[in-house]
Amino acid sequence: MYRKAAFACVMTLIAGPAGAAEVSRNVTVDASAADVWQWIGPYCAIADWYPGIDRCTEEEMNGAGFRHLVTADGSDFLEKKLSYDDAAMSYTYAIVEGVLPVQNYQSVVSVEAMGDKAVVTWSATFDPKGATEDEAQKTMIGVFDAGLDAVKAHFAQ
Repeated sequence: MYRKAAFACVMTLIAGPAGAAEVSRNVTVDASAADVWQWIGPYCAIADWYPGIDRCTEEEMNGAGFRHLVTADGSDFLEKKLSYDDAAMSYTYAIVEGVLPVQNYQSVVSVEAMGDKAVVTWSATFDPKGATEDEAQKTMIGVFDAGLDAVKAHFAQ
């Protein structure tokens, strides 16, 4: 069902309104940037490093790349890949469908070298949907922190 609605939503997701809410979180990881990117960089690798993501499948629709995520509780997300730069260790995506209290959501995941460590940054702009801006920001901070904490813990072993 998500495939039919995907294209109607894509145009509004790409051009978010001025004044959108923002969240940016980062974590320093005790590993090289190349090692961290190798683990989290592939677009569907999120199923390997993000707690609660059971499955990720990549697909192409009308020439655009998407990933379909299924969480442990059965929630579905459809996310569109907007850009991917392996050399810069960064990708940008938009949530087309999902259960988070956001709309017009665009996000960047990036890894940057800091000496022999890596800094992973996850940032997003969005409009709240069914929640106040503060509630939506708190939700997204929790989402980002859960993922970044998992990345840090993986390399701390």
